[in-house]
Amino acid sequence: MKVGVVLNPIAGGGGLKRHWPEVSASLRKHFGDFELRET
Repeated sequence: MKVGVVLNPIAGGGGLKRHWPEVSASLRKHFGDFELRET
């Protein structure tokens, strides 16, 4: 089963967008490939 991630890039005043590379790497480490959908 593939994991899906919903990303709101302006969440937290844009903080998530700034930290997305680190968050993405952590998600890949724990779950493998995932499908990304942006709102």
